[in-house]
Amino acid sequence: MKLTKMLRVSATALGCLLALISCRQEPDAASGPLAPVDVKVVNHLVAVLGHERCVLELVDPASGEKVKSIRLAQPPNGMAVDGATAYVAEGGPRGAVEVVDLESGELKCSFPAGHTPMSPVVREEKLYVACRFDSRVLEMDAATGTVLNSWNVPVNPWLWPFLRTAGKSGLPAICRPGLRTGISRLPR
Repeated sequence: MKLTKMLRVSATALGCLLALISCRQEPDAASGPLAPVDVKVVNHLVAVLGHERCVLELVDPASGEKVKSIRLAQPPNGMAVDGATAYVAEGGPRGAVEVVDLESGELKCSFPAGHTPMSPVVREEKLYVACRFDSRVLEMDAATGTVLNSWNVPVNPWLWPFLRTAGKSGLPAICRPGLRTGISRLPR
């Protein structure tokens, strides 16, 4: 009985994994950055972050031509732009903010920014970064990366279905047997 239940749970988890993998796009040489995660307008250009390719690309919207491609150290999660400077929040457990000069394409500096930094905002020489899995917001000096202040925020709202259902079947709500997804019906 336990073996049957374990096999059914394993098959459901495998179905979830296969559903997620089937959504993944393949790189296309003619396209821009794979899995764009953020877009900002910078003067007459558009700055696009490509998560899969770890790249910040500047594109001329009139022609669609790539003007500049800047390689990043880790997969980016978001950016803020202040003049000709981009603050790119990137990475996972050892996340960082890379400060990039958009005119030259040079990396000015990089500083640590918690677990999976996201959604940076620059205001009055301060940089604010949400650290997704630390459930914290950092207030940093935008020039040096020195943490000036930090505070806790509620746990990630996207985790609530996982936490709510973890004790019932051991599977998160998104991987329940029989759940309809946009791709197919998962096995029961």
